[in-house]
Amino acid sequence: MAVRASVIQGFLVHAQAIEEHNFMCALLSPTLGLIRCKFHRQHPEFFRQFEIKLKETNQFYSCHDFRYTQTLLIDSSPARLYGLYLNELVYRLVPTQVDIDNFFGTYISTLIQLQADNHRLANLRFFEKQLLVHIGLGIDYLMSVNGVAIHAQHRYHFEAGQGFCEQATGAFKGEAILANARSDYEVKGALATARECQHQQLLMALDNEPILSREWLKTLPVQSEANK
Repeated sequence: MAVRASVIQGFLVHAQAIEEHNFMCALLSPTLGLIRCKFHRQHPEFFRQFEIKLKETNQFYSCHDFRYTQTLLIDSSPARLYGLYLNELVYRLVPTQVDIDNFFGTYISTLIQLQADNHRLANLRFFEKQLLVHIGLGIDYLMSVNGVAIHAQHRYHFEAGQGFCEQATGAFKGEAILANARSDYEVKGALATARECQHQQLLMALDNEPILSREWLKTLPVQSEANK
C-alpha cells in the first residue's frame, strides 16, 4: 500500500473521462503494479514514462501533475496499435498494487522493440508468454499434461488451463512447442503455436470475453507469422 504523497514512476495504460475536466486512469508502476488514479485536467500520454506524486485518501489515489522521465517510446503506426494491445492486456489482467519490477521491464522493452519494427510478432508472443507467467497462468512448453516431456517428433493438442496432450492428429508439432520454451520464434511453426495457444490461455483468463484490440490488429497487412 502506498504511503501518502508517495512518488512513483509509471506508464498510462487506460484513461476514461469523468466529471467535466478529470480522468480516471490505470497506471502501470514497477512497485505498485496496476493502480487506479484520478488525474485533474489532463493525463499523461500513452507509451511515455512519467513520474507523479500520488495523494492517497481512504485508499483512493489522485494526482494533480506529472513529469515525463523518458521520450515517447512509440510514435508511429502500426506500432501504436500493437502497443494498445499490450495496454489492454495489462489493464485487464495485471493484479492491482503488486510489485511487478521484472514484468515492468518486459513492458518497456516490448514497447521499444515494437517502435523499432524489430520482429514485432515475436515480441508480442514473448510479451504474452511473460504476462501469463506473471499472472500464474504460464503455459508449460516442456511437459505434457500427463507429466511426460514434450517430444520434438510428436504432435499435440492444446487445452487452455491444462496444457499439451499428445495426439496423433494434434495441431501442434513438438518441435514448435519446445521452441516456445526457449522463446525461439525462428523455428517453423513456433510463432503460430504461440499465437494460438497463448490466445486460448488469455481468453480463459478473461472468462472468454473478447480482446478488443486484437480485432484492430486483424486490419493490418498479413505478416509471415502463419507460415512459421
